[in-house]
Amino acid sequence: MFRFTFLWTFVLVAIAIFFVGLYKNVVSKIAYIVWVNTPGREGGICRDTRVRLPFPRIRTIIDEALLQKRIRNRSAFLWIRHMLIFFGFGALFVFDMLTYVLGKLGHRFAHIEYFTTGPGRAFLKCGLELSGGVLFLGLTLALIHRIAYAEEEKDCVDLRLILLLWAVVLSGFLAESFRFVVEPMDPFLRYSFLAGPLARALAALSWPWKSLAWCMWMAHVSSVLFFFAYVPYSRLVHMFVTPIGRSVTMGQNTAQRKMEKISETWL
Repeated sequence: MFRFTFLWTFVLVAIAIFFVGLYKNVVSKIAYIVWVNTPGREGGICRDTRVRLPFPRIRTIIDEALLQKRIRNRSAFLWIRHMLIFFGFGALFVFDMLTYVLGKLGHRFAHIEYFTTGPGRAFLKCGLELSGGVLFLGLTLALIHRIAYAEEEKDCVDLRLILLLWAVVLSGFLAESFRFVVEPMDPFLRYSFLAGPLARALAALSWPWKSLAWCMWMAHVSSVLFFFAYVPYSRLVHMFVTPIGRSVTMGQNTAQRKMEKISETWL
């Protein structure tokens, strides 16, 4: 009962904080970008007839969000680190959603066993651990680089975001490892190539694993919700705002247009 009450109270609070941040730091910024670049009118004659749609161009999404060309031009190491984090996070999110939809919802409403006790469960398990491992590697490289180049990276890297996401991934692996210690006969233990070996090593210790598994699960869920609520306030919002901003402003004198807009508003 306590777990249920705590979880849903935390979920509702996190959702509220998330949407407040989403409006303040994503919606308002996109609206400002579009406002600055909306064609102005003088005497009923449009100064610029080009259409400015508040949607990113496909090419800009590929270059800015997927291939990260600007980071690649800066440093190969930073590009590899960024790609590990980007694709690891994206794949982990996809596999997590598939696990929930195909596993829990499929089992509950459609009585599908393939993704709960069948081979589909093993596929989802391997996908979760592989994507989580890729993400954890990228985050660890980011932390090491941030510590080694603290002065140079302090304005470029959101240390709190990296630490929080690193804690989310680590607590997830530990929660699964602790669960395997408590449930050593789990038929999918052999498909776990990260949490499984850790669980077998930890099983040699005479610790209160049942209590520790519960505490670690709560820590993992709490860190996930903290991360979810913090995302709109972090630099992660550039993933959504930058492609739109670059699509709208590319090839324009944005600073001049901004000054003109502000002047027109004041006048």
